[in-house]
Amino acid sequence: MSASEICERATRSLKPSLVFKSDDLFRSEREIEQMLKPYLGDDPVFGRLNPIEIADFFDAEMLDESRRKIAQVQNELILIVGPGASLLSPKNDLLIHAEISRWNLQQLHRQNLIGNLGISNLQDSPGKKYKRAFFVDWRSADRLKVQNFSSIDYLLDLNDAILPRMISGDDYRRALNVVANRPFRVVPFFDPGPWGGQWMKRTFNLPDKINYAWCFDCVPEENSLLLGFGDQVVEV
Repeated sequence: MSASEICERATRSLKPSLVFKSDDLFRSEREIEQMLKPYLGDDPVFGRLNPIEIADFFDAEMLDESRRKIAQVQNELILIVGPGASLLSPKNDLLIHAEISRWNLQQLHRQNLIGNLGISNLQDSPGKKYKRAFFVDWRSADRLKVQNFSSIDYLLDLNDAILPRMISGDDYRRALNVVANRPFRVVPFFDPGPWGGQWMKRTFNLPDKINYAWCFDCVPEENSLLLGFGDQVVEV
Protein backbone atom coordinates (compact mmCIF):
# COMPACT_ATOMS: atom_id res chain seq x y z
CA MET A 1 0.00 0.00 0.00
CA SER A 2 1.55 3.29 -1.11
CA ALA A 3 1.53 6.60 0.74
CA SER A 4 -0.96 7.88 -1.83
CA GLU A 5 -3.34 4.99 -1.13
CA ILE A 6 -3.02 5.51 2.62
CA CYS A 7 -3.67 9.22 2.17
CA GLU A 8 -6.72 8.60 -0.02
CA ARG A 9 -8.30 6.09 2.36
CA ALA A 10 -7.53 8.12 5.48
CA THR A 11 -8.90 11.28 3.88
CA ARG A 12 -12.10 9.50 2.91
CA SER A 13 -12.57 8.12 6.43
CA LEU A 14 -11.35 10.99 8.60
CA LYS A 15 -12.39 14.00 6.47
CA PRO A 16 -9.55 16.25 7.70
CA SER A 17 -9.55 20.01 7.21
CA LEU A 18 -6.05 19.97 5.73
CA VAL A 19 -4.13 17.20 3.97
CA PHE A 20 -0.41 17.15 3.24
CA LYS A 21 1.53 14.56 1.25
CA SER A 22 5.11 14.95 2.34
CA ASP A 23 6.69 14.09 -1.01
CA ASP A 24 4.78 16.97 -2.62
CA LEU A 25 7.20 19.17 -0.68
CA PHE A 26 10.35 17.46 -1.93
CA ARG A 27 12.99 19.23 -3.95
CA SER A 28 13.02 18.66 -7.71
CA GLU A 29 14.38 15.36 -8.95
CA ARG A 30 17.26 17.20 -10.57
CA GLU A 31 18.23 18.79 -7.24
CA ILE A 32 17.95 15.45 -5.47
CA GLU A 33 20.13 13.77 -8.09
CA GLN A 34 22.78 16.45 -7.66
CA MET A 35 22.65 16.04 -3.88
CA LEU A 36 23.18 12.28 -4.11
CA LYS A 37 25.67 12.16 -6.98
CA PRO A 38 28.80 12.33 -4.77
CA TYR A 39 27.59 9.28 -2.84
CA LEU A 40 26.11 7.14 -5.61
CA GLY A 41 28.61 7.80 -8.40
CA ASP A 42 28.51 5.76 -11.61
CA ASP A 43 29.52 2.32 -10.37
CA PRO A 44 26.63 -0.18 -10.75
CA VAL A 45 27.26 -1.70 -7.29
CA PHE A 46 29.45 0.43 -5.05
CA GLY A 47 28.56 3.74 -3.44
CA ARG A 48 29.58 5.75 -0.40
CA LEU A 49 28.05 5.80 3.06
CA ASN A 50 26.76 9.28 3.76
CA PRO A 51 24.94 11.52 6.26
CA ILE A 52 21.86 12.15 4.09
CA GLU A 53 18.61 12.47 6.05
CA ILE A 54 15.02 12.57 4.84
CA ALA A 55 14.95 16.24 5.83
CA ASP A 56 17.49 16.87 3.06
CA PHE A 57 14.92 15.82 0.44
CA PHE A 58 12.54 18.64 1.36
CA ASP A 59 12.40 22.03 -0.31
CA ALA A 60 13.16 24.33 2.62
CA GLU A 61 10.73 27.10 1.61
CA MET A 62 7.86 24.70 0.94
CA LEU A 63 8.50 22.92 4.23
CA ASP A 64 8.51 26.19 6.19
CA GLU A 65 5.31 27.36 4.48
CA SER A 66 3.55 24.08 5.28
CA ARG A 67 4.65 24.31 8.90
CA ARG A 68 3.20 27.83 9.12
CA LYS A 69 -0.13 26.65 7.70
CA ILE A 70 -0.26 23.78 10.16
CA ALA A 71 0.59 26.03 13.11
CA GLN A 72 -2.29 28.37 12.24
CA VAL A 73 -4.93 25.64 12.47
CA GLN A 74 -6.74 25.36 15.79
CA ASN A 75 -9.03 22.51 16.88
CA GLU A 76 -9.26 20.94 13.43
CA LEU A 77 -7.98 17.67 12.04
CA ILE A 78 -4.83 17.74 9.89
CA LEU A 79 -3.60 14.66 8.04
CA ILE A 80 0.06 14.38 7.03
CA VAL A 81 1.15 11.28 5.12
CA GLY A 82 4.37 10.10 3.52
CA PRO A 83 8.11 9.80 4.11
CA GLY A 84 9.24 12.34 6.66
CA ALA A 85 5.68 13.32 7.59
CA SER A 86 6.71 13.99 11.18
CA LEU A 87 9.03 16.75 10.00
CA LEU A 88 6.05 18.88 8.99
CA SER A 89 4.64 18.92 12.50
CA PRO A 90 7.06 18.01 15.28
CA LYS A 91 4.24 18.57 17.81
CA ASN A 92 1.65 16.05 16.65
CA ASP A 93 -1.26 14.44 18.44
CA LEU A 94 -0.82 11.02 16.84
CA LEU A 95 2.25 9.57 15.13
CA ILE A 96 1.86 6.35 13.13
CA HIS A 97 5.03 4.77 11.79
CA ALA A 98 4.37 2.71 8.64
CA GLU A 99 6.74 -0.24 8.23
CA ILE A 100 7.59 -2.56 5.34
CA SER A 101 10.48 -5.01 5.26
CA ARG A 102 13.40 -4.40 2.95
CA TRP A 103 12.94 -7.78 1.32
CA ASN A 104 9.38 -6.84 0.37
CA LEU A 105 10.58 -3.46 -0.85
CA GLN A 106 13.02 -5.27 -3.13
CA GLN A 107 10.20 -7.40 -4.52
CA LEU A 108 8.21 -4.25 -5.30
CA HIS A 109 11.30 -2.78 -6.97
CA ARG A 110 11.64 -5.85 -9.16
CA GLN A 111 8.00 -5.63 -10.20
CA ASN A 112 8.45 -1.93 -11.06
CA LEU A 113 5.69 -1.05 -8.60
CA ILE A 114 7.76 1.46 -6.63
CA GLY A 115 10.82 3.59 -7.23
CA ASN A 116 13.27 5.19 -4.87
CA LEU A 117 12.81 8.05 -2.46
CA GLY A 118 12.20 11.35 -4.20
CA ILE A 119 12.59 10.12 -7.77
CA SER A 120 10.36 8.64 -10.48
CA ASN A 121 12.51 5.70 -11.55
CA LEU A 122 10.10 2.78 -11.81
CA GLN A 123 11.81 1.50 -14.94
CA ASP A 124 15.34 1.48 -13.52
CA SER A 125 16.89 -1.95 -13.09
CA PRO A 126 16.32 -3.72 -9.76
CA GLY A 127 20.06 -3.53 -9.12
CA LYS A 128 20.14 0.23 -9.56
CA LYS A 129 17.13 0.70 -7.28
CA TYR A 130 18.64 -1.63 -4.70
CA LYS A 131 21.92 0.29 -4.68
CA ARG A 132 20.13 3.59 -4.16
CA ALA A 133 17.96 2.11 -1.41
CA PHE A 134 20.96 0.57 0.34
CA PHE A 135 23.07 3.73 0.39
CA VAL A 136 20.36 6.39 0.71
CA ASP A 137 16.72 5.44 1.25
CA TRP A 138 17.04 2.87 4.03
CA ARG A 139 19.70 4.72 5.98
CA SER A 140 17.97 8.09 5.86
CA ALA A 141 14.70 6.43 6.92
CA ASP A 142 16.47 4.64 9.77
CA ARG A 143 17.86 7.92 11.06
CA LEU A 144 14.39 9.43 11.27
CA LYS A 145 12.97 6.26 12.79
CA VAL A 146 15.56 6.43 15.56
CA GLN A 147 14.67 10.08 16.21
CA ASN A 148 10.96 9.24 16.41
CA PHE A 149 11.30 5.90 18.19
CA SER A 150 10.13 6.99 21.63
CA SER A 151 7.29 9.09 20.17
CA ILE A 152 5.65 6.49 17.92
CA ASP A 153 2.01 6.03 18.97
CA TYR A 154 1.27 3.16 16.60
CA LEU A 155 3.28 0.96 14.26
CA LEU A 156 1.53 0.01 11.01
CA ASP A 157 2.82 -3.18 9.38
CA LEU A 158 2.21 -2.93 5.63
CA ASN A 159 4.00 -6.12 4.58
CA ASP A 160 0.66 -7.76 3.84
CA ALA A 161 -1.06 -5.32 1.49
CA ILE A 162 -4.37 -7.16 1.87
CA LEU A 163 -4.34 -7.27 5.66
CA PRO A 164 -2.25 -4.51 7.29
CA ARG A 165 -1.67 -4.89 11.02
CA MET A 166 -1.18 -2.25 13.68
CA ILE A 167 0.14 -2.31 17.24
CA SER A 168 0.65 0.42 19.80
CA GLY A 169 4.01 2.11 20.07
CA ASP A 170 4.28 0.94 23.68
CA ASP A 171 3.78 -2.70 22.66
CA TYR A 172 6.31 -2.26 19.85
CA ARG A 173 8.96 -0.89 22.20
CA ARG A 174 8.27 -3.54 24.84
CA ALA A 175 8.56 -6.30 22.24
CA LEU A 176 11.91 -5.03 20.99
CA ASN A 177 13.15 -4.82 24.58
CA VAL A 178 12.18 -8.46 25.12
CA VAL A 179 13.90 -9.52 21.90
CA ALA A 180 17.06 -7.58 22.76
CA ASN A 181 17.39 -9.48 26.03
CA ARG A 182 17.08 -13.03 24.72
CA PRO A 183 18.35 -15.16 21.83
CA PHE A 184 16.47 -14.49 18.61
CA ARG A 185 16.69 -15.09 14.90
CA VAL A 186 15.77 -12.78 12.06
CA VAL A 187 13.63 -13.78 9.08
CA PRO A 188 15.83 -15.36 6.39
CA PHE A 189 15.10 -14.89 2.72
CA PHE A 190 16.18 -16.83 -0.33
CA ASP A 191 16.90 -15.68 -3.86
CA PRO A 192 17.71 -17.41 -7.15
CA GLY A 193 20.93 -16.88 -9.08
CA PRO A 194 22.59 -18.36 -12.18
CA TRP A 195 25.06 -20.46 -10.15
CA GLY A 196 22.44 -21.83 -7.76
CA GLY A 197 20.83 -25.23 -7.48
CA GLN A 198 18.02 -27.22 -5.91
CA TRP A 199 19.40 -28.01 -2.44
CA MET A 200 17.82 -25.01 -0.66
CA LYS A 201 14.48 -25.58 -2.37
CA ARG A 202 14.37 -29.20 -1.23
CA THR A 203 15.76 -28.56 2.24
CA PHE A 204 13.65 -25.53 3.17
CA ASN A 205 10.50 -26.31 1.16
CA LEU A 206 10.79 -23.10 -0.85
CA PRO A 207 8.55 -21.91 -3.68
CA ASP A 208 9.35 -23.31 -7.10
CA LYS A 209 12.06 -21.08 -8.57
CA ILE A 210 15.03 -22.01 -10.70
CA ASN A 211 18.43 -22.33 -9.02
CA TYR A 212 18.28 -20.84 -5.54
CA ALA A 213 21.69 -19.30 -4.98
CA TRP A 214 21.36 -16.93 -2.02
CA CYS A 215 20.31 -17.30 1.59
CA PHE A 216 20.35 -14.03 3.53
CA ASP A 217 20.34 -14.55 7.27
CA CYS A 218 21.33 -12.10 10.00
CA VAL A 219 22.02 -9.21 7.63
CA PRO A 220 20.88 -6.21 9.70
CA GLU A 221 20.38 -4.00 6.65
CA GLU A 222 17.92 -6.41 5.07
CA ASN A 223 16.41 -9.01 7.41
CA SER A 224 13.29 -8.41 9.47
CA LEU A 225 11.79 -9.66 12.74
CA LEU A 226 8.47 -11.39 13.35
CA LEU A 227 6.87 -10.29 16.62
CA GLY A 228 3.94 -12.27 18.03
CA PHE A 229 1.04 -10.56 19.80
CA GLY A 230 -1.55 -13.16 20.74
CA ASP A 231 -2.64 -14.79 17.49
CA GLN A 232 -1.28 -11.93 15.37
CA VAL A 233 2.22 -11.59 13.92
CA VAL A 234 3.78 -8.24 13.04
CA GLU A 235 6.84 -7.94 10.82
CA VAL A 236 9.30 -5.13 11.57
